[in-house]
Amino acid sequence: NIAKQQGYQTSFLSGSYRHSFYMDKIAPLAGFDTYYGSEDLTTQLHPDAPKSQWGGWDYDLLMSGHQLVAKSKQPFLSVMFSVSTHTPWTLPAQDWRKFKGKSNQEKFLNTIYYTDWVLGKYFEAVEKSPYADNTIFMLLADHASGNMAHPDMREQYRVPLLILGPNIKPGVD
Repeated sequence: NIAKQQGYQTSFLSGSYRHSFYMDKIAPLAGFDTYYGSEDLTTQLHPDAPKSQWGGWDYDLLMSGHQLVAKSKQPFLSVMFSVSTHTPWTLPAQDWRKFKGKSNQEKFLNTIYYTDWVLGKYFEAVEKSPYADNTIFMLLADHASGNMAHPDMREQYRVPLLILGPNIKPGVD
């Protein structure tokens, strides 16, 4: 609602099913103009792959989000909620099975490998867009996996934040 009061067009896209976590109800209450669940995503790199337990695939989510904001009125605020790296760590195809074992850690790393590839494709598309030079991107995990033990509990749940944008100097804080 604050963004809308400032003249922003707003959208929320979720890779999960439309009704998951009541996002279809929460997004309009939070003031988002547009809400998509996985059933609404327009691109489909993996049309023959069964949907994951949680919904759609990250490629479809991010590329649908890119298409939506590329035609949006500026300024805009868009949130994209990814689910491909959640348990049970399935992949849309074996192309992204870099780690051949069957442990939870290897399955998780394969989904990270897939999502990393997707982010590369997304930013390749963004670089060619009219909004690339005046947009700040924030990539944030909602939580770390509690399914893989780490000797230091704080490290197990450390959640990274990546901020990219024009005139933002590289650094680690």
